[in-house]
Amino acid sequence: MIFMLLIAAVYYSYFIFSSSFVINNERFFALFDDAMISMDYAKSLYKGCGLVWFCGADKVEGFTNLGWTLYMYLLHLLNLPPSKTPLLVQITGAIFLIISGYLVFLSSEKLKKGSGIWSATIFLFYMPAIYWSLMGMEVSALLLITSLSLYLYLNGKKGILPILMALGVFIRMDYILVVVFFLLLLDNFKERGMVILSVLLTVLGMTVFRILYYGDILPNTFYLKASGLSIYLYLRGLYSLLKHLILYNPFLYILCFLWVIKNFKTKLARVFLIVFSLMSVYIVYVGGDVWESSFQSNRFMLNIFPIVAITSGVSLSKIRNIIFKLSFLLLSLTGLHPSRLKVFINPKDEFHISYNERYLRKILRIKDMTERGAKIGVVMAGMPPYYLENRVFIDLLGKNDRYIARLPARKIKNLSLIERFKYLPPGHTKWDYSYSIGKLKPDIIVDVWGRRFAKEDLIEVLNDYEKIEGIGYIRKNSPKIKKSS
Repeated sequence: MIFMLLIAAVYYSYFIFSSSFVINNERFFALFDDAMISMDYAKSLYKGCGLVWFCGADKVEGFTNLGWTLYMYLLHLLNLPPSKTPLLVQITGAIFLIISGYLVFLSSEKLKKGSGIWSATIFLFYMPAIYWSLMGMEVSALLLITSLSLYLYLNGKKGILPILMALGVFIRMDYILVVVFFLLLLDNFKERGMVILSVLLTVLGMTVFRILYYGDILPNTFYLKASGLSIYLYLRGLYSLLKHLILYNPFLYILCFLWVIKNFKTKLARVFLIVFSLMSVYIVYVGGDVWESSFQSNRFMLNIFPIVAITSGVSLSKIRNIIFKLSFLLLSLTGLHPSRLKVFINPKDEFHISYNERYLRKILRIKDMTERGAKIGVVMAGMPPYYLENRVFIDLLGKNDRYIARLPARKIKNLSLIERFKYLPPGHTKWDYSYSIGKLKPDIIVDVWGRRFAKEDLIEVLNDYEKIEGIGYIRKNSPKIKKSS
């Protein structure tokens, strides 16, 4: 098992290095855009500007991972340059994955001797878990909490479960579904009461903080993604769930549910099925995940992935033919799409990883061509504020804009249902360019959303802008654009 953990550590190092890039003789590390938004808030807090998107921004809670954002703040106390601080987040993700993998091994061995190495291999080399963890999302921390909690439960050490469950919810609110899993597993009324109390106090504390600091009961991202929506989003959620189970991970779940069926008389199997069903309903309700290519799969289902890996590994260990066993292992990791294996071999084949370099080059060019106080309109809202200081940013899709987040979802005509699923995922259904561009008047618009189906909206507000290749749209005669540009 130690050898397997070493292989994983080597691969994670390779992945992290492959996701970095060099600009002007400086190596930059960058995270997935949503993770970079959390980094923006952490950096602002470190700079003494408060928990806001950028120094000078309105108080809007544009993230959904308070605990993880505060951890990012602690990393900023090391005062590394912006090009290097994201590396600390990636290293954290790698460490958490390795520890979780070892805990998965131990838990699997507890269920069936000889199954641990198979469960750990599935867990350690499952590309969605690797991708989201090493690209800076809170996934790695939640995987660790779930893995540790299950290990403690299986070994009868339940004393710190209330703390772990509260920590999971503090990191991300929808971890509450995993809390339900452990609540149903516990037999002792006192143990359940302690978990419920700790989670309720955590939620209450976060809510009081949010009301006092941001003036909202819920995060701004909730209003953006879960209010004023149409029925099609729920259909997209069902489509997303079916893709995750049938297209992207069929062999993994075949192994998992073989274990559930065979062990259905056990409490663990029945409770897992209940919580898996709740997780599926949640995915349908929120419209699925935004980023769901075959290698990324569904991010929300990863909260219970340690359990899936363990049960799948137990089933896999019972296959006697080594050829069948290795084939099922490979198919469990790759699904039915070779792109997952392709990205595993070369992480830069993933669009967002390769795009980070191109996007940062654009941002650094904008830095050189704008004066302090220039207003920048963005769709990908994470990286620009982190590497561009003393500018004002406008979030065209409303993650960090209270007004946009509370609009009703756009109803676009002449789009088929599948096109709606593709072009209008959660968090990308609300915009008002007459407000964000026409009223707020950004000096530069780095990117826009919906050029294909929002042409009329854009034509109306872009008359005062000139399109510059490799930059975006520049407002004509803006005093914030340097003359030499």
